[in-house]
Amino acid sequence: MIAFLIDPHLRFKNNPPIGRTNSYYSDIYDKLEDLADQLVSREIKYLILSGDILDIKQPSRYNFRNIQDIKAYFDMFKNKGIQVYSIYGNHDKDPKDNESVYDFLHKYLKCFEDISNKTITIGDCTIEGIPYNTEVEEVKQKILDSNADIVVCHEHLVPDNYNLPDQVHRIYYSDLSNTKAQFIVAGHLHEEIPLTTINNTTIANPPSLSRMHRNTYTLSGNHIPSYYILGEDKYTPLKCKPLKDVIIEDISKTLVKQQQRLQINFESVSTSKELDLSFLPKESLELIDTYLEKD
Repeated sequence: MIAFLIDPHLRFKNNPPIGRTNSYYSDIYDKLEDLADQLVSREIKYLILSGDILDIKQPSRYNFRNIQDIKAYFDMFKNKGIQVYSIYGNHDKDPKDNESVYDFLHKYLKCFEDISNKTITIGDCTIEGIPYNTEVEEVKQKILDSNADIVVCHEHLVPDNYNLPDQVHRIYYSDLSNTKAQFIVAGHLHEEIPLTTINNTTIANPPSLSRMHRNTYTLSGNHIPSYYILGEDKYTPLKCKPLKDVIIEDISKTLVKQQQRLQINFESVSTSKELDLSFLPKESLELIDTYLEKD
């Protein structure tokens, strides 16, 4: 059996994303340890990551100690006899860059096997890795042209009625109706979309390991980090802390400005009566409302 994990967004110690507590590293480690233990208990020896292994791709942000922190995540799987494969995502590297931290991790430290733009065989399954590409039409054509049993990609694959901001590129499920693959596993979106079968192809969009987004889906507690086991009819959740225990109280203007669609999402979060946001401090919601009113 083969397992798939979406968008880990790994960071080194004492360097949490904006808006997160300093336990980010240990929280991610704990979730990955739970994943490794579950895989061992189910005798699953292969794990494929769909990109965005890293949250920070700039090599200048890393030193020897930081690299060791990242390596420790993968050592855990190696020590449990689990082979890890991956493609690169937009947070991992520029597609034209051959000397990234991502490349160092797989070329020299052997943390995982890179399958970007490659086809491998595991058991009786062929798997093609299609990494991030700013030219979305090229990604779509590669998926359609693939002769592999399984395609793993880093792109927004969404149902035709899925709401994304206009500036965000995407591939609709209907565009993939003629693909030859039996399974497509997509990263990049972070948000869970139920398993969907179109013709003879099953498309998996599991929720990501990291809860990075500050949107309605995440803030309302619907984001449950999970993974997908090939052929199963559901995603399998991982143990994780409640969101209220991992975000800081102050949600600053910087955080709001960082994500273009936050204004719409935060507006719906702070005004919707259907969502239970009691864990968010009143002053944070007031700050968001004030900021939105100014803009």
